Amino acid sequence: MPSNRHSYMVLAIVCVCALAICAFLSWQNREKKNRLAQQYAEFSMPQTLKGSTPAQQKALLEILSGEQKNISQTSPHRQQAAEPPPRSREKIFSPRQGMLGWQAMNHADLDQLLILQEKDVRISKLRKELASLPEQRTRLLKQMEAIKQKALAAKQEVAGIEKSIRDVEAAVETKRAYIGKMKTLQSNTRKNEEYQRCIQEVEKTEAAIDSLETSELELMERLETAKTDMEQKIRRARDAQHELEKTLARFDRTAETDKELLNRLNAERADLAAAVPEDSLGEYERMTRSKGVPVIVPMDEKGHCGGCHMVITDNTRMKVLGGHETVYCDSCHRILH
Repeated sequence: MPSNRHSYMVLAIVCVCALAICAFLSWQNREKKNRLAQQYAEFSMPQTLKGSTPAQQKALLEILSGEQKNISQTSPHRQQAAEPPPRSREKIFSPRQGMLGWQAMNHADLDQLLILQEKDVRISKLRKELASLPEQRTRLLKQMEAIKQKALAAKQEVAGIEKSIRDVEAAVETKRAYIGKMKTLQSNTRKNEEYQRCIQEVEKTEAAIDSLETSELELMERLETAKTDMEQKIRRARDAQHELEKTLARFDRTAETDKELLNRLNAERADLAAAVPEDSLGEYERMTRSKGVPVIVPMDEKGHCGGCHMVITDNTRMKVLGGHETVYCDSCHRILH
C-alpha cells in the first residue's frame, strides 16, 4: 500500500508539472503572435492612418488580432510553415517608400473622384428639379382648372335658382290672372251651378298660389346661400389665379437659373474628369450608370456601408482602415472610404 500511494503522488506531481509547462509554452506562443500582429499593423498602416484617431488604430489592431486568433486554431505545422523567419520578414516590410507612393496615388484618385462625385450629385439634383418643373406646372394648372370649375358650377347654380324663382313668379301671375277671370265670370253668371264652380276654381287656384309662394320663399333662401358660396368660390378662384401666376413666374426664373448653373457645373465637371486617370474614371462612370450617385460612400464607426447600410466583413473593414487599396462593399459593391 505505501508503494502504491507513493506512485500516485509522483504521477500527480508529473501531471502538474506537465500542465504548467504547457501553459507557459502557450502564453509564450500567444505573446509572440501578438508582437507579430502589432509589427504587421505598424508596417502596413499608411501615414494617413497613423495620424488618425486612437479609436481607428485600435479597431485595426483588433481585426488583426482576430485574424491571428484564427491562424492559431490551425495545426502547429501549418503555423511554422506560414511564419517567415526574421530576415525574410524584414525583406517583406522593407520597401516602405514604394508602397507609400502607390498608396498616395490611389488616395489622390479617390480624392479627385470624391470631388467629381460631389459635382455629379449637384448635377443630378438640378436635372431632377428641372425635369419636375413641367409636372409641377401641369399639376398647378389642373388644380386651377378645378377651382375655376367649382366657381363656374356655383354661378350656374345661382342662375338656375334665379330662373326657378322667375318661373314661380310667372306661374303665380298666371294663377292670379285666372282668379280674376273666375271672379268676373262669377259676378256675371246667373246660374247657381256656374257660380259654385267659379268659387271652387278660385279656391283651388288660391291654394296653388300659396304653394307656389312657399316654394318661392324656399328658393330665395337657397339663393342667398348659393350667392354666398358663389362669392367665396369666385374670390378663391381669383386669389388662386393670382398665386398661380406668381408661381409660374417663379418656375420660369428657377428654370432659367438652374439651366445656367447646370451648364456651369457641367463645364466644371468636365475639367475635373479630365484630371482623373482614365481607368479610375471609367470604373467610376460605369458604376454611376448602373447605381447612380453616390458610388463612393463612407464606412461608419460601427462598420456599416454608407450606401446599403449593411454590415461590412472584418476583412473588408481592415482593408478600408488600411487605406492602401480600392475596397468595395460586399453587398452593394460601392467603393468604401
